[in-house]
Amino acid sequence: MRAIAFLTLAGFVALAAQTPRAAAADDKDSLQGKWKATKIELPPDLAEAQAFIDPIIKEVDFVVKGDTVTAATPKEKEPGKATFKLNPDKSPKQIDITDSSGKGKDTVQGIYKLDGDTLVVALPTDPSVGRPTEFKASGKKTDKGQIVILHLKKAK
Repeated sequence: MRAIAFLTLAGFVALAAQTPRAAAADDKDSLQGKWKATKIELPPDLAEAQAFIDPIIKEVDFVVKGDTVTAATPKEKEPGKATFKLNPDKSPKQIDITDSSGKGKDTVQGIYKLDGDTLVVALPTDPSVGRPTEFKASGKKTDKGQIVILHLKKAK
């Protein structure tokens, strides 16, 4: 459950922008507030886990304040926390998410894009796996890490 929360935290923290220097500030400003996950795409080799993960991911509330994002379900006593850094100069845009919940300082490297109030983030399930290069769920159960795609919608 914590792995899912960390991934969703990681996946949540990103946004697209127009100019390099202003983009990071604009993106960070645009991320502030509450977000809800609408879907998570898993690699085909993990299809049996989809039915288990879908209801959980849709219960998670993501809140961004400053450069910190928290993620929690109504049942969790303590939310997961992560900090993020954006790099909108790259194509696709990049995000680095560092776990700050006290369980270590692992950093996940992902990519992101935004279409209106919808955010899409591609992330590896293992921090030692490199940054994805496309928005495509991939990997096998036997791989060290798989790439998952998280879809989020800004709460109104």
